[in-house]
Amino acid sequence: MIPSRRSVAVSTNKEFVSRERPRGQGNVKWFADAIGDNDPQGILLLFGAVTRTAWRLRFAQSQMRHDLVPSYWSHVALLESRGARDWRLLEISLEPQRGFGDVPRQNAVQRGVLSAYDDPEVVPNVAYLTFRPKAQSKEQPGVSFDEAVAATQHQRQLADLTSGLLDWLGYAWGVGTKTNPLLTGSGMPSAVFAQTVYAIMGIELTPGLATTSACPEAIWQTAKWWHPFYASTASRADGTLCGRYCIGHEIQIREPGSRRAAPRRR
Repeated sequence: MIPSRRSVAVSTNKEFVSRERPRGQGNVKWFADAIGDNDPQGILLLFGAVTRTAWRLRFAQSQMRHDLVPSYWSHVALLESRGARDWRLLEISLEPQRGFGDVPRQNAVQRGVLSAYDDPEVVPNVAYLTFRPKAQSKEQPGVSFDEAVAATQHQRQLADLTSGLLDWLGYAWGVGTKTNPLLTGSGMPSAVFAQTVYAIMGIELTPGLATTSACPEAIWQTAKWWHPFYASTASRADGTLCGRYCIGHEIQIREPGSRRAAPRRR
């Protein structure tokens, strides 16, 4: 198991709740309806796909769960802007639609589009999170989203995302004797990228994680159980964590001697 701290919460976050996807609706439309008019910059998106690479990533994160079942999630992206034709994302995908780009110069960060994740048959699990930061004084203005992204891209000493990308590609592709990178403290690049950007803006994205093994599952657990942490550290009433999610695919576990699948704790 990967070391982590337990939240003091006795119930899940009431501001992070399920929102169903109507039959025939794509994920782009689901996000548009769920997010509404919220400021797009800095909104965090979670995806849980069923591709071969996504399955490898979901199984790897079972080490983050007390029940050792695969995570719902395989990828994290940050919403950069909402255009008329498509929504622009900042991400580090292991299956980038437009290629890996200039990895050394951009510290592995890619620009993608939301339409690449539109098919609910391929990406059945989706979620978005909004972290409202603490109020900043005029004497100490906060770091903007754009500034945090630029720092992460161009200051590799903050987080070596290129190294993490190579670790996870080797694991996902089954190269040599590559083991689960989470067990050696190498977080999933997409999650480490998001974690670094938020840290620069003054927001702790995974307060329950006692290691450097950032991953989508750790962010999911934060959204579900760590709301008292954000409420206690916020300096204004709206300093909360909120969002919506839709789970279209989960693994049913059957224990020996049991006729029914054991329910998963969400």
